[in-house]
Amino acid sequence: MTLRTHQGDRYVEVVREISGLEPDQVLTRFTTPEHVSQWWGGGCLQIEPEIGGRYVVAFPALGRTMSGRVLKLGDDALSFSWTWGQEGEPVRRVDVWARPGVDGGSELTVRHSPYGDGPDEEAEAASHLEGWAHFLSCIE
Repeated sequence: MTLRTHQGDRYVEVVREISGLEPDQVLTRFTTPEHVSQWWGGGCLQIEPEIGGRYVVAFPALGRTMSGRVLKLGDDALSFSWTWGQEGEPVRRVDVWARPGVDGGSELTVRHSPYGDGPDEEAEAASHLEGWAHFLSCIE
């Protein structure tokens, strides 16, 4: 497994090589409830797989639910918005794409954005980067 991370000015990005899965198979890890539950901390996905459809993941262990909308959906790419639903909280965006990788596998990229200025936003970005690096290593 190869894992590269990057924290940009307004986004965080994690890139991971996944062997044995084609790009469309990698994307199902984000769009199929059974797969999401396996790698994303037991998250329970509810998705309406269409542009503008709901993308909701409940995390029973945290007692929290993130909810947003599908912004893009294709065989090799998914984008969704999300928030924890707290007043004044910024709406974040996650862009996921997969392309053919080395040795018949895939290269998965997850970009999380946007982040504003200041120490709170920097801490949030660092937390998301750490979380994605951890959870993406669980995808098989």
